[in-house]
Amino acid sequence: MMANAWGVFNDTAQPDLIFVVLQIAVSIMIMAYVLAGKKLFPKVIATHLLFRIIEIILLIYAAYFFYSKLHMHLMSLLQTCSVLGLCYLSFSERKAFQHQIVGVDKEGIRLPAIDSRKFIAWKNVENLRIRNDYISVNTTGNRFIQYETGSTYGETELDSMNAWCFQQLSAVNKHSS
Repeated sequence: MMANAWGVFNDTAQPDLIFVVLQIAVSIMIMAYVLAGKKLFPKVIATHLLFRIIEIILLIYAAYFFYSKLHMHLMSLLQTCSVLGLCYLSFSERKAFQHQIVGVDKEGIRLPAIDSRKFIAWKNVENLRIRNDYISVNTTGNRFIQYETGSTYGETELDSMNAWCFQQLSAVNKHSS
């Protein structure tokens, strides 16, 4: 953005100062957010979305400016590609910042993933252990999967959850034998 502003200011006899000042101001704001954003803004998801929207609006304006006023079609195309990239980035960040939930039910285990939820049937689980700080799954395909738990459980809750999971594993082993 600063390069866009400097190029317009330097190469044009009468530069559009609104475009130049807006580009510089927003680029400084975005760099400040990258360096100190987590300390200044504790709600990460909302501020990420806000800053991504500001970036997208500014790049749409830059694409329009390059296309209509400066007749730089390639630069306008590059700005449009940046807008599409930022739209995808904001979508993937929102998915990545969602609370990850591991679901255990009678059919199997549902694991969180960014693109979708993964499912492991009980017949493919060799061992499952739930502890206070993590849940670990050993599969029959020799995979070890581990997730951190966000809550603390009591000993009786942990024992009952592990007993239920062991019961599910035992039932599947009886049917397969």
